[in-house]
Amino acid sequence: MRSLSRDRQSVWFAKITEKIVGTSTVPVYEKPMEMHLVVTATAGLPDELGAGLVPDYDREIIYHKTRGCCNSFEPVEGMAVWVDRKPKLDAKGNLAKREDGKGVVTPPDYRLKRIITTQKSNVARYGIERIGGNL
Repeated sequence: MRSLSRDRQSVWFAKITEKIVGTSTVPVYEKPMEMHLVVTATAGLPDELGAGLVPDYDREIIYHKTRGCCNSFEPVEGMAVWVDRKPKLDAKGNLAKREDGKGVVTPPDYRLKRIITTQKSNVARYGIERIGGNL
């Protein structure tokens, strides 16, 4: 039997906006938020796959909401997610930028594609998709 704290790993989330610089757009990342969550190896439950439902995301993050705690974690579809690697941060806790200033040193490896939750449930699932296809 698994507990709520078993198999957790560090996962970082950051919202992305775009800024126009000259004739190009540059992604701007907010300060990343680290959480300890369960990340599955593959997407989809056996009963979903057996019923012919094929998920359009690669992996799932499972988040157990705690009762009686005011939680500020409000994910938005399209957020950048670091699962398999740790983002490099500067002294202020922001993402470290490349020398040319056009990107970050450690780009995200996933993005949040789907939020699978209800209002009254204590468990939320988030479908994440690998950036750059299947590597």
